[in-house]
This record gives sequence, structure tokens and C-alpha cells, in this order.
Amino acid sequence: MGQARRGSGVSALYKEPVSPSGRLFLLQDWDLEILCFLSFQKPVDVAALKLAVSSSVVICPRLRSVLVAKRRGRLAWEELPEIDVDAHVVADDEEEDEKDDGKEDEVYVNEYVVALASSGPMTRDAPLWRVHVLPRRRRSVVLRFHHALGDCVSLLALLLAGCDPANELLSLSGDGQTGRKRMTSIVDGARRRVASVGRTMKAVCRTFPYAVKYLTHTMSRKENTTLSIGGVVDNPFPTKLSSLALCLEDMKIVKNVLNATINDVFVGVVSFGLSKYLNLEASKETQKDVAISGIVAVNLRREGSKDLFGSIRRGEDIKWGNRVGYFLLPISLQGENNNPLSYVKKARSMLNRKKTSYEAHFSYLSNALAGNYFDQKALETLNNNFRSNSNLFLSNIVGPSHPIAFANNLVTRIGVTLSMLPGAIDVHMISYNGKAFLQILVAEEVIPDPEHLCLCIQEGLQEMKIKAMNAKVIPA
Repeated sequence: MGQARRGSGVSALYKEPVSPSGRLFLLQDWDLEILCFLSFQKPVDVAALKLAVSSSVVICPRLRSVLVAKRRGRLAWEELPEIDVDAHVVADDEEEDEKDDGKEDEVYVNEYVVALASSGPMTRDAPLWRVHVLPRRRRSVVLRFHHALGDCVSLLALLLAGCDPANELLSLSGDGQTGRKRMTSIVDGARRRVASVGRTMKAVCRTFPYAVKYLTHTMSRKENTTLSIGGVVDNPFPTKLSSLALCLEDMKIVKNVLNATINDVFVGVVSFGLSKYLNLEASKETQKDVAISGIVAVNLRREGSKDLFGSIRRGEDIKWGNRVGYFLLPISLQGENNNPLSYVKKARSMLNRKKTSYEAHFSYLSNALAGNYFDQKALETLNNNFRSNSNLFLSNIVGPSHPIAFANNLVTRIGVTLSMLPGAIDVHMISYNGKAFLQILVAEEVIPDPEHLCLCIQEGLQEMKIKAMNAKVIPA
């Protein structure tokens, strides 16, 4: 059971160059990892977990590959004929705990994740992933993947493909694309082509100023831009992680009233929560000087997690790696007329303009070109500029809409975060089974009480919901 071998539907051993994005994530001063944790209904059966992990690993050649140096020091993925799954599944001795209430302590899980993030990089003589079974009660598992292996969307699809096939409820919410309507006439076709050309021209015109701002954000380093309470923090390292569960139905109420998206509500409620937190924690002088430079991660894959999940299950070859771009998003901490919904309206307005441009594609392309043509020192400079000029990082991942089971054990909670990111505050949201689970990673010097920030965000959503239920529905 300890050896993962290739299945009949998997291609032969391969060698593939590391993508430009992968090389950026492998930089020594970044070495970015994805940390995803799952909480379960029952204690984890380690033997069943290893069998489920082994079945998942067989599906993806990238997870059976190691980094090797090629000509001119270029890195490539080289597939191993087999791997030892036992060496990748870390199950420490179980700890004694007198108070076993059947739940894993969230604070304990968060501290474990932060400890993994700061434990140093994984050795590169083996595939860059590990599965850690938390010793206390063994009701939680942390999946540790290097970001060079792929983005969160592809890794989520791989996780779902490893779930129990008998689970007929397995599905993803809000991740499908509706098919295009058939052309009814030549006139309709001509009108659509003209409209398409118009949208393209509009997107190009909007992209130019955004591209200039992105290059400025990356190429030059601004002084004293980091959000700080009580002083400026240079290159903050996130040392605290807090969790928050929001009701997805409450977010949908706000979304429907404002004709917005869940992502708009997510950005708006985080902005409102930060505003409430700073009003309570910061001095009046600090409030005047606070300016939030936000970054929003954008999935550039044409197929979503649901499509990738189906392709993996069918044994089809899919393109692994990272397909992530970014929006630079100034975050407003000032509402209008004490109306909490104004934060969502501002987020909706800004994101709509961003989505009708090619800013995310430009950021992806510029990073790819930098990874191909710049030396390591230049890449490190660009990376440091990008991080020092950013205050807040936001990402939103669409997860399963129904309960899932892994290794014959029902998953009760999903969380995802990264080992290090630009900004002093990183907020990652993943939806699952009617809940929106937020992981808030902060520099302790900047946000000394992240639990209080979680409470402000939670209260902010409730205020938005009450305001939205009392408002008239805006027609689409």
C-alpha cells in the first residue's frame, strides 16, 4: 500500500520544464506553499487515508515528479516510476486529551498550520507534497503542496477526484458555464460580432492604465506603504491564523439585492470588517493615514474546478501548473451615509471595471516573461517590490456545494491558506456545503488580534443582511 504506481490510463514517464510561474514560487525568499486542511466527522483511519492518497497520486504525474536541473540551471519536472506514499503521509503519535468533545480545536489547527508554514521548505529530492494527520484526536488533516505544482483550482479538483466515488452528492456550486445560445439569423450573428469587437476595444482601452499601474507596483518599491497600527512594519511575516465561517445564504441575500456576485460581497464584507476593526483599534491619527492596497487573485483557466474534476475522473490529460492573474484593487475603508451596503457597491463597481479589462491576463503574461528572461536576482527584486507595496491579499475559491467524504470519512470543514503572501493581511475564502470558510493570515505586529477582526467581519455581514432585507430589490 505504500507504493503509488501508475495506472493504465496514465501516460508514460515524462519530463516537463517548470513554468515561469513555478520558478517564481520556487524563489528562495518566497518558496510558496498551499496549505489546505480538512476536518472530519470521525477520527482519521491512517491506513484508509494512505490508500485514498495513493489513488489520487496515481492520477496526476506532477505529484509523482521531482525537480531536476537541466541545461543552464533550468528546472524541470521528472516523473518517478513509483513513490513511497508512507513517507509522504505524516501521522504523529496521538496526544492524550481529557476533553474530547468530538471536535478539533480551531485554534490548535490554526497553530499547527502556521507552524508548518514556518518550518522551512520541503526537501526537493522527493515530490513536493505532504499530508499531515494532526495528532490531537486525529480529526483533521493538513495537505501541504508546493505552489509550483499547481494552483488552488487544479489541486481542489484533484482532491475531489480522490473523494469516495460512491458519494453521489458530490458537486460544485456556481462553477459551471452555460452553453452559448444558437444563432437565429445572419443579422443576429453580425450584431454579435460587432458587439464582440466593441467589447474587445473597450477592454483594451481599460487595460492600458491598469497595466501601467501594475508595472509601477512591481517595478518600483514605495516607502511606508504597509498598513500598520502603531508603526510601519517592514516585510511582515504572517504569524497568526484565524478561522471564520460565514453563512453562504446570508451572502446570497446581499448579492441578490445589489445585483452583485459572491466575490463582490466577499470583498465588500472584508472591507467593512477592516473598517470596523480599525475604528475600534486604531487611533484617529492612524485612521487618517490608512490606505489599503489590495490584490485579488483571479483564476484564468477556461475550465473551472468542476470541469477539471470531470476530466480527472475520466482519466483525460489536463494541463497542470498555475493559471493565476491578479487585480490591483484599492480598498476603501470609508462607507457612505453609514450604509454598510456601500462597501459592496464600491467593490462591485471596481471589480466590474477590472473584469472588463485584460489586467489579470497582463499580470500573468508579465510574470511569465519575467520568469523566462530575468535572472534570479531581478526576480527576487520584483517579488520583494510586489510584496512590500501590498497590504491585503484576497482569494475566493468555489468548493463543493454538498458534503463530500474522503477515505470513508465525512468532511465537515475545509480551509485553505498559503505559507507566505504579499501584504500584512491575507484572506482566503472557500465555499463548502452552504458555508463560506475564511482563513485570515496576518502579521501579528499589524493585526494583533485577528480573532477580533473575524468578529468584525461576521458582525459586518449581519449588518449588511439586515440592511439588504429592508431594502428594495434592484432589478437585474
